[in-house]
Amino acid sequence: MRGGLLASLVQFQSERRTPDDIGGDEIAWHDEFELKGYLRPERGREALEAGRIQESTFGTLTVRYDPGLAASIRANWRCLIDGQPWQIVNVNNSVKRGRTLEMVVQRGVAQ
Repeated sequence: MRGGLLASLVQFQSERRTPDDIGGDEIAWHDEFELKGYLRPERGREALEAGRIQESTFGTLTVRYDPGLAASIRANWRCLIDGQPWQIVNVNNSVKRGRTLEMVVQRGVAQ
């Protein structure tokens, strides 16, 4: 992949839960990695939930291979692509092993 396509700033974040004062959990997102990437939007979808239309968009995110990220990333992480939250659905490292990481991401789901 040409380096010029990797123009978007991507921050990878892990979810951390901590107990709150009323017996529940508080969710906080912690930055883990920051890389340049390329998002290729693939398709959109609309679903009816609780009487309201919910829209979501899928895409493929490509970043340069980083051994720390490859070893750490999980599907319950999210990423901020140019400041917009995307949920990581799947990580695929089988193609172009050692050069890039590709992952399916979804926008418009509960974060």
